[in-house]
Amino acid sequence: MLQRKPATFFVLDRRNGELVVPAPEKPVPQGAAKGDYVTPTQPFSELSFRPTKDLSGADMWEPPCLTSWCAA
Repeated sequence: MLQRKPATFFVLDRRNGELVVPAPEKPVPQGAAKGDYVTPTQPFSELSFRPTKDLSGADMWEPPCLTSWCAA
């Protein structure tokens, strides 16, 4: 597993170095400083740890099992 600065993870198979999670190449902004080389595309990992739903305050403070136990 390789982590980049913006918390992007690339998961590789240690046997052959191939990607386990897709990371398609996408165009990136150009216009580097004079003399710098900028590649036209960069890989973007599709692995995400973002929640699949909007979170509320209740989600942040108590796990569901504790909430149901306290309500009993």
